[in-house]
Amino acid sequence: MLTTDASFTTFSATTTTPVRRADRDRVMGLILMAVVPALFWTAIVAAVAPLAGFTVSYTTLGLIAGGIGTFLASVCCAVTGRAN
Repeated sequence: MLTTDASFTTFSATTTTPVRRADRDRVMGLILMAVVPALFWTAIVAAVAPLAGFTVSYTTLGLIAGGIGTFLASVCCAVTGRAN
């Protein structure tokens, strides 16, 4: 809201609580859309690899989860960033 007086002009900001909440919701959505599928597919790899005769180390599983999570987070940020 803009208030004009003879001596000065002031801007009174509206409450920023909805903006902060929207940012928190966006971050929570980003985490859910990136971390949950990354953990799911890493668990699938960990379960299926021994059946196929492969041994997968914990380091490899961590790299798989990190790669999937990073990719999904970047795609999610690109898509939601254009929506705003």
